[in-house]
Amino acid sequence: MPAKILIVDDEPEQISAFARSLKQEGYETLLAKDDLEAWYLFDNFQPDLLVLDIRFGYNQRMGLDILKKIRAKDNAVPIIMLTGLSDEGLDLL
Repeated sequence: MPAKILIVDDEPEQISAFARSLKQEGYETLLAKDDLEAWYLFDNFQPDLLVLDIRFGYNQRMGLDILKKIRAKDNAVPIIMLTGLSDEGLDLL
């Protein structure tokens, strides 16, 4: 059974290109473009890895909000945090 990777990003063209690459390598991909979809997929499909855009949504903090909620439920799943923004000294806390 292939590993399941949940990708969360609000830019569909970036999500789909990344997902295609992962599928070619044999991974199963789940795609979410907002926090509600991400939470639903995480809760119902138990992905093996989460790839999360840290800065998206109406307040540019939705990725961090998702991270906190998922860590409160499951502290074991690996999470890779990404951003397309080039902020110097990106402050996550």
